[in-house]
Amino acid sequence: MREPKTPPTPKSWSAAGQQGSSGPTTRFAPETPTVTFSPTPSATTSQTAHRRAPPPEPSMHPAGGAPRQIGWGSFSHRKQQVPAHGHSHGNDSTTWSEITRSARAKPRSHQRQKIANPSSITATSKGGPEVIAPEQDFWGELDTRVAGFREVKGKGRRESAEADGLGKRPIDKAPSSDGDGSGHNQSVASSHQVHDKARERERRKSRFDIEDEPASDDRRTKKSRKFARGRRVELDEDWDDESSRRWEHKQRRKAEKEAQKERELHEENPAMPIFLPEYISVSNLAQALKQRPDQFLVDMEEMGFENVTPDTIMTGETAALISMEYGFDPTVDTGSQRDLKPRPIPDDVSSLPSRPPVVTIMGHVDHGKTTLLDWLRKSSVAAQEHGGITQHIGAFVVKMSTGKHITFLDTPGHAAFLSMRQRGANVTDIVVLVVAADDSVMPQTIEALKHATSAKVPIIVAINKVDKEDARIDQVKADLARHGVEIEDYGGDVQVVCVSGKTGQGMPDLEESIITLSEILDVRAETDDMAEGWILESSVKQNGKAATVLVKRGTLRPGDFIVAGKTWARVRVLRNEAGSELVEAAPGTPVEVMGWRELPDAGEQVLQAPDEGKAKTAVQYRLEMAEREQSSVQLAEQEQRQRDKAAAEDKAEEDGDAHAASEPGILYQNFTVRADVVGSVEAVCGSVLELGNNEVRPKILRSAAGQISEYDIDHAAASKSVIVNFNVPILPHIKQRAEEAKVRILDHNVIYHVVDDAKAVLSELLPIIITYRVSGEADILQVFPINLKKRVFKNIAGCRVRNGSIKKSSLVKVLRKGKVIFDGNIDTLKHVKKDVMEMGKGTECGIGLEGFEDFEVDDQIQTYEEVRERRIL
Repeated sequence: MREPKTPPTPKSWSAAGQQGSSGPTTRFAPETPTVTFSPTPSATTSQTAHRRAPPPEPSMHPAGGAPRQIGWGSFSHRKQQVPAHGHSHGNDSTTWSEITRSARAKPRSHQRQKIANPSSITATSKGGPEVIAPEQDFWGELDTRVAGFREVKGKGRRESAEADGLGKRPIDKAPSSDGDGSGHNQSVASSHQVHDKARERERRKSRFDIEDEPASDDRRTKKSRKFARGRRVELDEDWDDESSRRWEHKQRRKAEKEAQKERELHEENPAMPIFLPEYISVSNLAQALKQRPDQFLVDMEEMGFENVTPDTIMTGETAALISMEYGFDPTVDTGSQRDLKPRPIPDDVSSLPSRPPVVTIMGHVDHGKTTLLDWLRKSSVAAQEHGGITQHIGAFVVKMSTGKHITFLDTPGHAAFLSMRQRGANVTDIVVLVVAADDSVMPQTIEALKHATSAKVPIIVAINKVDKEDARIDQVKADLARHGVEIEDYGGDVQVVCVSGKTGQGMPDLEESIITLSEILDVRAETDDMAEGWILESSVKQNGKAATVLVKRGTLRPGDFIVAGKTWARVRVLRNEAGSELVEAAPGTPVEVMGWRELPDAGEQVLQAPDEGKAKTAVQYRLEMAEREQSSVQLAEQEQRQRDKAAAEDKAEEDGDAHAASEPGILYQNFTVRADVVGSVEAVCGSVLELGNNEVRPKILRSAAGQISEYDIDHAAASKSVIVNFNVPILPHIKQRAEEAKVRILDHNVIYHVVDDAKAVLSELLPIIITYRVSGEADILQVFPINLKKRVFKNIAGCRVRNGSIKKSSLVKVLRKGKVIFDGNIDTLKHVKKDVMEMGKGTECGIGLEGFEDFEVDDQIQTYEEVRERRIL
């Protein structure tokens, strides 16, 4: 332990005494003395006594009174006696330094005590008490303050000192030994200065810095303080704002140091960044984190994940939390900045150049939509359509009589081409709804109204075929009003024009209505910016993959890079509807674009990219997003399967059967679809998938635009698929290979025929319906045996035919009291002794059955026939 410093000893209090000095001296007896300090009469015992030290032993004062005591516990604890003034006990005396050192060896709690006025100090020994110090203020009056905390350490509890500034004794210099006492006064003044400095230092310190322990701590105490064990701080009610601010400042500095250490540690060992997709499987996450898959599964189970497999799909947020456990800095990559986005439409388009309006012709099948367009563009497209119906979108530009150009889109009216009509309504400016005057409003008419209404596109109604005798124009108007069309005749704003595509009646009025409405709409678009548009159709041609693009904004030129869906193209050639190459395509122009890497899907938005790199990046991002969506669907399906499995297990437990009976499985027929354009592929797939019931259903394994390939034949043979070829020629060697592989091909140019043949194929999978029709009934009147050979007898039933006829080839049942006791075939049928093949109503005959002879009188014999019928969807 560190030895505490010993204050200097005053010369006037020297143990040996100074020869020739006039001041008072102190002598110490060799025996165990008891030293007592007596304050002035104004001081009370309660003010001077230490609350924890025991009171000192009483002693006699020279005046005969009891000495006044002050609780300096170190002196009373030692029980040392100080001799009277002027009496020395030789060499056995104890010096002031020794007494002080002995006192300082005790805990400070015994030293920090109040001294009201230590001006009079008496020493008691065997020779009597003697005053050893003048009645002067030795330290001055101390300012008493209550400590602001208690410190509890280990099992011991110590109360803090109640007086600030009572540390080491501030004795700076002993008084001189001259007779006038000036040395002592100088010592007292110096003590005041030292005490003032000490009190100033104590004011600068926080109260919680005051310790109740010796200055030197043992190793155990230091270790306990180092690791902050067994230590608690309790705030006192006298805790002031200044101490609170100091306490908070200290805690804040401590927290800042700890944070700095953590930052330094983090800088030394930074977390490795990792980019995670929105959805990821467990196996891929383990590979990204460089963990063994089997151990990674064990770690995930310890983290609380249940039923985890390598194929389990989790979200990016969950994967990020797991990666943080392995010391990675995760970032869930959404990648939206890599994609191409359409430009926002400017608020003021009045300064932009005008563009041709896009008009879509919609309506029910066979209501004359294409015939109207043929009259407008002076062509005969309707006569060239297979089956007389339009089966894909046709786009062309027509120059009207006023010189204005209008882009027309011809959409199919058949129910199978729903997606085509929807695309036409979404990219158009005006919808011309064609309704036949002799057929009125039909299902596709109502559907076209819904598409136009949802797209918020203005409508012009063209009542066609008004030249027919059975035309009902008023009925058509009433039906339109009943379906929410506010026509002008009924106070609305929808124009109704009566026309005839064959005779041209009312066609100028239709042109005028279209031009007037387009001028009111005032459609405009920028021409000096990147191109934007929509895919109307896509197909595979001899010179490559082609797509019909309707440019809506900007200008498209050869050499530009465009993105549509999950594919991109460098524009190689631009062609119009007549097949002529174009230098550029302005807004409102439909063009055929060549140069696609993959065939785009119809209905995709076309966006121009600044360069090839941006186009590839956007396509890659979209492919990743499609994969994530597929993973999300798989995750949902997986969860649904788990829920269904759990529900089935619960039901099985309730029923007491561990293997719950499952319903009969559904039979599937595989199909491969090939068509001329992507829109036709969609229509054929949609029509086929709508077929089926709860017993048999279709399943599309492959679908694409273009001709049938050898791979399609091999794939169909392996998967037992039926190939649907729509409006595409089949090469001769493909036909031969299909015959060798026994692959069935449904080749048609009209959607009706495709649906009929696909329905027939599915009907073949339906189970055959078997019905039993009773053909005859007979009553047994007598049973008699007949000798077959070598005394082998057989019972024969003698019967009378009651209903129908009994045929030997029919199946037979034997009924007794309404219950069937035998079901089999007839062995013999005889009339008297003659074998016959059939017996009619009212006749009598003998009947022998195969494997049954237990006939009884009054039994009934019933013959029936099994009828098999094939079901049709």
